[in-house]
Amino acid sequence: MTTLTITAKGQITVNKQLLAQLGAKPGDKLRARIALDGSLNLRPESKPHKEAVPLDKLAGMFKWEGPPMTDEDIDAAIREGYARAGMAGLGNS
Repeated sequence: MTTLTITAKGQITVNKQLLAQLGAKPGDKLRARIALDGSLNLRPESKPHKEAVPLDKLAGMFKWEGPPMTDEDIDAAIREGYARAGMAGLGNS
């Protein structure tokens, strides 16, 4: 595990080894997200494919047979999944 230091400006520097593991290069953008367990996740920002597929071509790609779900339903399902994963010992560092 690597320790990063926060500067007085609230910035962190990510070392070359971590950037290499992410496949990130100088000038690339990273996406940051706080996970439910409080950890910080970084990943390279996706770059558009040269042959992008129009969004309307993807509609209906995944079928859901149940009743419509609200944002709250989806959030609850995600929380439940994280709780189950934690109980199974997954994702704990």
